Amino acid sequence: MTTNGGSSWSKSVTGTTGAIYVVTGSSRNSLWSVGDNGLLLHSTNGGTSWQLAYGPTSYDLFGLEVVDDSLVWISGDMGTIIRTRGSSPLTSAEPPVRRQPEEPPLSFTLDQNFPNPFNPSTSITYSLSKAGVVRISVFNMLGQELAIICEGQREAGSHRVVFDASGLSGGAYFYRMSFDGTARIKRMSLIR
Repeated sequence: MTTNGGSSWSKSVTGTTGAIYVVTGSSRNSLWSVGDNGLLLHSTNGGTSWQLAYGPTSYDLFGLEVVDDSLVWISGDMGTIIRTRGSSPLTSAEPPVRRQPEEPPLSFTLDQNFPNPFNPSTSITYSLSKAGVVRISVFNMLGQELAIICEGQREAGSHRVVFDASGLSGGAYFYRMSFDGTARIKRMSLIR
């Protein structure tokens, strides 16, 4: 953590070994963070110490928007959106048991982009078991849609699209493909 705009940094121990994806706050002292397996962290002293807990989901959480301590939006894997109003989303000191969602019959595959990390462009391949309408979009860590890579009717078979991220800053992004009433999400890293 830093208290001088990044001139110097000190280590803040969170009490977890899980991945942490974002830290943001409603004030200098009140900070929130999210991570793997429904991980939620809250600090009331500027990051010196953290309250470790897990939210109401076992899915990985990636996005966090803190309006104030009474209104926090959290987004994550498998379309997870958590909104708190008036109370903390922290519910348990133990991670929940990860349950595998029931998957609908596979009608498409979405591959990991290549190269990853990338700069400034990357390829995304996918396969369709039948013809249909495809939409692939790119989102930032807050869940804001930044670009539509492809949208429209596609034939069955393998396809490849190229995403040019020249206008984006380096960091982690997500791409989401929807087809036949189902969506898949993958993470990609843009380096500068």
